[in-house]
Amino acid sequence: MLSLPIAFSSAIGVFAPVFSRPVWQHVKVLMTGAVLAPGQRTVTAILRIMGLGAAPNFQTYHRVLNRAVWSPLHASRLLLRLLEAVWKQSLYKVRSYAIGRARPRTDLLDNRSLAMLLEISKRLIY
Repeated sequence: MLSLPIAFSSAIGVFAPVFSRPVWQHVKVLMTGAVLAPGQRTVTAILRIMGLGAAPNFQTYHRVLNRAVWSPLHASRLLLRLLEAVWKQSLYKVRSYAIGRARPRTDLLDNRSLAMLLEISKRLIY
């Protein structure tokens, strides 16, 4: 069984309801490997970086994407909610930074642009 740091497991744990329990174990390995894999993030590259390149159940991880029953639409909705929550937290930090230094940061997209991107994404997904 894969042991993950608490911060990472809570971040990807949002997606657990999308998958069945046996499939979720494989998804955790794939998501962790996708974060760690340099270059292309193919299933093969992910499994190699996770040390499972010669595992006897190698094909099981491929089946997660093409045979397992899960809803990409449901997963995308959860991802959008997660991104929205992170954006709101970062927006709060940017506002407090701007007030504290009396000078707004210019290295981030402005608030209207980010709000518009989130609104467009919601319309596409819902």
